[in-house]
Amino acid sequence: ETEGSVSMETSGGNLQAIELTGSVQAATNGGNIELQFNELKGNSAASTGAGSITLILPSNSDAELNLAGSSVEVPSSFVFKGDKSSSKAVGSLGNGTYSLKAKTSYGKIVLKPRN
Repeated sequence: ETEGSVSMETSGGNLQAIELTGSVQAATNGGNIELQFNELKGNSAASTGAGSITLILPSNSDAELNLAGSSVEVPSSFVFKGDKSSSKAVGSLGNGTYSLKAKTSYGKIVLKPRN
């Protein structure tokens, strides 16, 4: 369990952070990223050149989303307002308090509700 601001980077390999309360900056040139938030408190970003990004958030999160990948999934359990296509989602969850950005050149981005 981590509270505060986390920064992770690797030139190649997977990154995973679980039970986060705060913000995260995660980057890899090639590999998957999984970020599991207890609570989003701060601006966060994840990027990979080739790999998938999984973002697990409470469904009542307040975030301004900017997600781009080969495919982007935002399930209906989130109240999303904005523009969404198969490869992009730009808009807000809740009040859009914090910025949440994710980008992968070759891979999918999946937003999942935290149980």
